[in-house]
Amino acid sequence: MLKIVKDMFSISKKKKEENIKRLEEQTQAEYEQSISKESTKEESLTEETSVGSHKKTVSEEMHIEFSYSACTDPMCDCGILYLKEVDKENGLIIPLNIHDKRVISPEELYNTGEEPDAEIQAIAKKIEGHFSEEDWQEMREIYTEQKIEQIDQVNPNEVSYGFTIKDFEDEGLMTSYLDIFPCSPFTFELNDKQYLVTDTYCKNDICECREVHLSIFNFVDLTEDTVKEINTYEYDYKLKIGSFTSSIKEEEAQKVIDNLFLEFPNLDKTLAKRNRVVRRIFKKAKKDYWSTKNISNPEGKSISRNAPCPCGSGKKYKRCCGK
Repeated sequence: MLKIVKDMFSISKKKKEENIKRLEEQTQAEYEQSISKESTKEESLTEETSVGSHKKTVSEEMHIEFSYSACTDPMCDCGILYLKEVDKENGLIIPLNIHDKRVISPEELYNTGEEPDAEIQAIAKKIEGHFSEEDWQEMREIYTEQKIEQIDQVNPNEVSYGFTIKDFEDEGLMTSYLDIFPCSPFTFELNDKQYLVTDTYCKNDICECREVHLSIFNFVDLTEDTVKEINTYEYDYKLKIGSFTSSIKEEEAQKVIDNLFLEFPNLDKTLAKRNRVVRRIFKKAKKDYWSTKNISNPEGKSISRNAPCPCGSGKKYKRCCGK
């Protein structure tokens, strides 16, 4: 019995050695074959795309490197990120939708009604096919960063936002920064959870309050971007004090707020700046609203030019909406 086991072991060992030798010979043959192909091929080139710090081989035709450029409207969250070929005056421009994770043809984007360029479409599809989930996530972060930069540099006097009639009739109603700038929420990860914080402000330009409502959400489905509100933190960015509006998940919410100030060390200045932006945008909209509205008193007489302006600015009508 012992002899049979030894024989079986010897056979297995021998077989293993033969397999190893055959594998080595096969690998060597494949290597020599690939070298031979490399030395003789004339038609194969290499095309690359630059995705952040990543470079991926897409086809074997040309070298292409792209830079990024998000849609330039700070009030838009269309998800359009352009890949622009660098170092070429009339290089390729490939528009991507980072929300849908797909390439968009220029004809579709601009509604030209023309047939898509077959060559550009082929290159675009090859590029799209080589993007991994990590690539799409990285491009989404790039898109968001560029949008935040646009929002931070916005000129309030050049922004037109559609406030409702209720906003003009009740200036005490607060306005969410998210409503004006969809890409503005503060997002971060804490304890393996993704959180989102939105900020809502008083829009009355003659009000002296410095309060902001910070609404805390957590992502319940990252694939669908589904969020659930946890709590709201009423915060005075001048006095640097605040409190929660309810006791629901207050301990978790407090950790989120603490982390928010760690993630964004200049948060107080950011909140103050955003409040000024909201008030200036509303002031402009209010002036436009009252200047185009038929302003009259109950008796049907026109407002006197020396009367206080009904927009609530505190100025005379002739110095404000009556100009």
